Amino acid sequence: NDWAGFEKNWKEVVALSLEEAQIRGDALGVPPYDAMLDKFEPGTSSACLDVWFSEVTLWLPELIEKALAKQR
Repeated sequence: NDWAGFEKNWKEVVALSLEEAQIRGDALGVPPYDAMLDKFEPGTSSACLDVWFSEVTLWLPELIEKALAKQR
């Protein structure tokens, strides 16, 4: 439960991750977010995610409502 100690370490991890994203993005000629996406899911870009998530918004609200109704 040392949240103060965790926060200090977490800030460093985030700072290094942002730096990595910028370096990778510059090297690949893409935005930092796309560079990190490519690291973990090669070939994926934020444009792909925009398409996928726009499709999810079509069916997810109804699914959530059905699940909530069933839980009631």
